[in-house]
Amino acid sequence: MVLNVTFEHRVNITFDEYVNSDQENYISHFGEEVGIEGWYEYITGSIGRIKRRMGGAMCQEVLGYVDDAMAEQRKTGNKELHKKVGSKIIV
Repeated sequence: MVLNVTFEHRVNITFDEYVNSDQENYISHFGEEVGIEGWYEYITGSIGRIKRRMGGAMCQEVLGYVDDAMAEQRKTGNKELHKKVGSKIIV
């Protein structure tokens, strides 16, 4: 069975699972500040583990997007920039 879902839908699913849900889990276990930092360590570590599949340059680019998204989230509370990370990894 093949499911036909748009790329945008796949990015949104990834965003909901790896950003919204995972951040909520970390925050519920560790509190707001420690939880967000724990999630950041988790997500950057996860990206680092797939570096060989992505290539070094792409890995650095994606980690830069994570840093930008985290800076925006810390400043404004907006998580939308994290979707850019998902869009690069899903390809």
